[in-house]
Amino acid sequence: MLGAILTGILLGSGIASAESTAISRTNAVYSAPTLYNVGNQAAHAGKPAVAVLNYERARLLAPNDDDVQTNLRAVQESAGIRRNPSVGSFVTIASPRPI
Repeated sequence: MLGAILTGILLGSGIASAESTAISRTNAVYSAPTLYNVGNQAAHAGKPAVAVLNYERARLLAPNDDDVQTNLRAVQESAGIRRNPSVGSFVTIASPRPI
């Protein structure tokens, strides 16, 4: 079920790889490396919110992975996304860039 939901989000945002589509079709459990790669694809496609979402998911599965932490911080900083401690894991846009 999670695979289908995640693929729907990725397809809706224009970010879906053959790998993520194939994984969702088999209902396999997502791994930290897969979520990290989806985050990388989103970051390179200019979709920081999707990138942060997937890096955060990867971080939950691999909390000691330095690459996940580094990329998460880099995308957050470049997009002006800051964690709002008063609401837990939600993020707010500190200074949105003009479109």
